[in-house]
Amino acid sequence: MNIDKYRPIPFYFITTHNPDELTYEKAYESLSHLKEKGFGGIILFNKPPHGFNKENYLSKEWFDMVKNFILAAKELALRVWINDGFDYPPGGVAGKIYEADKTLSQQRFKLVDGKLVFEKVEWGYPAFEYKRSSDLFIELVYERYKKEVGEYFGNVIEGFFSDADNRRVNARVYNENSCENDFFPWCDGFKESFEEVYSYDITPHLEKIAAREACKEARDYWEHTSYLYQQWFAGNYKWLKANGLKYSFHTSDTSPMTIERSKRSSVFMEGRALDIQSNCDFPGTDQELLEIDANKIFIKEHIYEPEVSWGDNDKLIRNDRYYELYEDVRSKQSSSTAFLYDKETALCEMFAASNWGATYSDLRDIACWQVMQGIGFIVPHAYHHRLLGKTKYFAPPDFSAESHLDTEMKEFNDTISKYAAICNEGKLVAPVALLDISEELWYGKNIGEEFFEAADKLNRLPYGYVIADMKGIKRKQAEFKVVINPGVELNKEDEEYLNSNFTVITVKELDKLSEIIPVDVKFEGTGTPHYMRRMTDKGEMLIIANVQNKEPVCGKLTYKGKTYEIELYCGELAYFTESDACFRKPYALKDKEKITLDSTAEVVWADENIIPIERWMDKDYKPILKTDEGSELMFTYTVKSDIGNLKLYISKAHCELISKVMADGVEKKAVAFEKVFDDEYAVFDISSANGLGKHALIIEKNGILNEYDRIFIKGEFDVLVNIYEKFHKKSAYQYNMFRYIPRAADVILSTPEKKLSLEKSWAEQGRPFYSGTAVYKMNFKADSDIEKALLNIPKAAHALRVSIDGKDLGARLWAPYAYEISLSKGEHQIEIKSTNTLANAMEFYKASSGIEAVPEIYVL
Repeated sequence: MNIDKYRPIPFYFITTHNPDELTYEKAYESLSHLKEKGFGGIILFNKPPHGFNKENYLSKEWFDMVKNFILAAKELALRVWINDGFDYPPGGVAGKIYEADKTLSQQRFKLVDGKLVFEKVEWGYPAFEYKRSSDLFIELVYERYKKEVGEYFGNVIEGFFSDADNRRVNARVYNENSCENDFFPWCDGFKESFEEVYSYDITPHLEKIAAREACKEARDYWEHTSYLYQQWFAGNYKWLKANGLKYSFHTSDTSPMTIERSKRSSVFMEGRALDIQSNCDFPGTDQELLEIDANKIFIKEHIYEPEVSWGDNDKLIRNDRYYELYEDVRSKQSSSTAFLYDKETALCEMFAASNWGATYSDLRDIACWQVMQGIGFIVPHAYHHRLLGKTKYFAPPDFSAESHLDTEMKEFNDTISKYAAICNEGKLVAPVALLDISEELWYGKNIGEEFFEAADKLNRLPYGYVIADMKGIKRKQAEFKVVINPGVELNKEDEEYLNSNFTVITVKELDKLSEIIPVDVKFEGTGTPHYMRRMTDKGEMLIIANVQNKEPVCGKLTYKGKTYEIELYCGELAYFTESDACFRKPYALKDKEKITLDSTAEVVWADENIIPIERWMDKDYKPILKTDEGSELMFTYTVKSDIGNLKLYISKAHCELISKVMADGVEKKAVAFEKVFDDEYAVFDISSANGLGKHALIIEKNGILNEYDRIFIKGEFDVLVNIYEKFHKKSAYQYNMFRYIPRAADVILSTPEKKLSLEKSWAEQGRPFYSGTAVYKMNFKADSDIEKALLNIPKAAHALRVSIDGKDLGARLWAPYAYEISLSKGEHQIEIKSTNTLANAMEFYKASSGIEAVPEIYVL
């Protein structure tokens, strides 16, 4: 099992155009850290506005940077992929294609007062329907790369990636109703090319197609629009293949849904997934949000956008429907394409916009779902070369050295690499084909409920399946025994072919599978696991995982005559073969002797406390934001007991718009400059305002301050924040999160406590905004030698690393936070190093932090 082959390869954002930051030495330094943390390579990705601008993209300076990263990656034995767009989506080459040919605009038709109107649209330039769009792209991008770095093609540079999300119609267009919530693609020559394929004129039928009438002509129209759109990807694939390179991409792929269900349904925007994704080496898909099933983003009534308020709790962060996966078959479409067209594996860009509060446990949930659907090429979003300015809030979290995720990233990457390796070992066993429903949707039929029901149930049955159209079934005929028809109307020829070669059943007849495909697998216990079967050199492998059960899957698994007691937390995976098994047994702790530990612990903080000032007041004490108009910002706080020195941090970008900083009426000047992430900050000593009583900071500004650069206080203090009417005023929107400030807030500073309760988050104990590390220290006594015991921490917020008597026991990134230990008679000390997320400091709410339940020691 080659785990290194499946190491994650993140989008590596170039977030500066300063050549001094993009030298070979800087690239080597950054990529060395990336490799040390368990990544396998990079997808080099320009990221405006801090990256290269349109004028400098693909310039000599650009390729100097590219060469530096290639050489550093070569030295470090890292794989390099290159995103082929200026930003995303690709195709325009930073305006260069428009300069070369202004005629390549997208077109559409629509009904206006009952009449058909054809027009060009201003979004999505150029139209992929034109061969010239592809030819120009290849000439301006791929040929240029070949000229500049072609010597590395096929060795250091493995391939190119097209981030084609929202290529044809982007989300903004729909949100602004710019296309009247509908889009019917057209192009010059469409009538002629259509007639050549289908032998009739489509134009007399366009009005009923625009009216969404169900008809065969609509099916043919949508199939042809899909074919024309996909030729851009096919052209790229052909060129890259001829030049020894691999290719992957994802579009704004959704599950196959009716247009009524989702205006952005990819069946209409891009076409049948199995067709478009066949035009690459790694069929790709995308996953966003703090969701296992991120197809929810495309369904208006299902999308969940978290809301947080400054100084409030984190109860609105996760969707109540987090564990529901009913309509998400996007990764299954990609892995099915890989299966049907003999590709190595499928790709998924994942973790974007899960926000700064995403924990390792959250990310494992997502990754486990993806690999169990057949993903082997994992692309985390994203690793920043420099984390600064606006990019801090572009679809966080971040995976670079600046991130909270850096703490135990190597172990996380080792885990998901192992998962991907397991789920791609050998060959998928998939005797069941679930018929694709794209053509029925094009026809205008409201089909889908039975299709999604079948996919949902098949994930939890141990047979193995792929989604396939008739073309795919014929290509892989020998693999299938059963075809499930979710309501597709077949022509006579296809119906006879299926009935002659397979057992054809309906979705309501799924229970017949046990008779047709006998499998020696049985689970008895709590929860419903997901299954996958692989055929390896050593025989069949059964993979079982907890993908969508909030509580552990726990019970007895019988496989090939052997019975195993297993426990799987959400996101956890196990496998079994006739000769090998890798799984975790549940601990039977009931009635076990228990050593009682104190409910409090001494705590040592790695950094000073922090208050990010998101909520300000004007002269009339009304709550305002730093982005509001007006010349004065005021922040008040009360000091209840002795505290240490205080420092105010203001970003350099803000300082240019600030004329005066006052603390209790005394003007303050910057005494130092520090880097916070990669932004420059001015530091003001405001210790004169740390005496007992009420204090006021006043900032006089002469412009509008941006919302993404923080202003904050640091020092040795505890802080209590009492808020009132928490959703009083919206302060920001950061790609799937709304932030607010409360109407009123009391901010009280006090002497920092040296001990914390182990029964609640440190965010509730004086550190609501603290993001970082703390070490809990506690002592206990063993009355006798104990050969085998279990240290269990019932609840923690994020990554832990534990030591007993100075001996490191290793890290735990998710529950169960349990360690098997032995103890000698006498006194012992436990140290638990806990790291929370950056949500507290970056998104300003009381995200769960640290240890939240008293640790336990059981004698086994």
